[in-house]
Amino acid sequence: MHSKNKKIRFIGGIGKYGSGVIVEEFLEVLKKNYETEFHNTQSMRIKGTFSFFNSLIKERKINFFQPSVSMPAFLRDCLINILLILFRQQRYYILLTRLDFRNSFFKSKIFRYCFFGNSQIFSTAKHEQIKKNFHLIRQFSPLEKIFISENNHKSEVFLFLGYLERFKGFNEFVEVAKSNKKKNFIAIGENYKNNLTLPRNIQLKETNGPENFKEELIKVRKQHNPYLLYTSLSDLSPLILLECGILKIPIICFEGGVSHQILKNYLPKDCFVAISNLKDYEISEDLIQSKKENLYKFSLDSNKHNFQNHLKKLLIQIL
Repeated sequence: MHSKNKKIRFIGGIGKYGSGVIVEEFLEVLKKNYETEFHNTQSMRIKGTFSFFNSLIKERKINFFQPSVSMPAFLRDCLINILLILFRQQRYYILLTRLDFRNSFFKSKIFRYCFFGNSQIFSTAKHEQIKKNFHLIRQFSPLEKIFISENNHKSEVFLFLGYLERFKGFNEFVEVAKSNKKKNFIAIGENYKNNLTLPRNIQLKETNGPENFKEELIKVRKQHNPYLLYTSLSDLSPLILLECGILKIPIICFEGGVSHQILKNYLPKDCFVAISNLKDYEISEDLIQSKKENLYKFSLDSNKHNFQNHLKKLLIQIL
């Protein structure tokens, strides 16, 4: 696929977490195979904006653009998009967040068409609003295969994993714990800044950075029989689901909610269990084992090597 004669302009933000990691890997694949220039929106101040504008004036290129959806970065990226359209630049988009995340504009079909046009779109999960010109690229897990001995006599606990904030579903997790006082809950994550009063059956493990988070998660997996109670209200392709897969932690959610829709858009349906409520839930051990093994296989397959190979094949097809 090596084709240095094709010139690429990549506009997006790299980082240590979530979408920033995907952007970095996407950019790396492009750089290995094409003449690629990078404009980092994370640090696009006056100098960066001038550099981007100057690049548009000087030369037409194939553009890969990862727009932010949430405010205020969305306003900046609307301006970038307008410039790409005005300069009649060929555009491909990389969507790494839900279109409705702190943004009501994309609910409009007309606005979506004005923004994306007929351009091709890459994303790590399905979007209900986008059906055409869509390419699915899988998120990848940084965890490698880890052996943890099974023990059916360990205590059952329900987990919350990730940022301890309302939009991640932490408030709902707390309410579920309050309504199920005879069950045990553990919350592992960071950024606990709200004034929620936690019930006694929630054990809070605040972490500092991804390595500390991973250590705490593995420790809980070894000491208990955990289930991830997934309650998020905002994610698109949460990495923690793949990490649970590697650690053989089953995933459950409540039927019909936002978190259920997130899982359906991201994971195969045979990788998680949807229940009506926690009080009356009865899930056969065989079903849980089946879902857990399916998630494990899916997570092992979702690695950096497979991500890069799949992306290369997609680029061959469209460029």
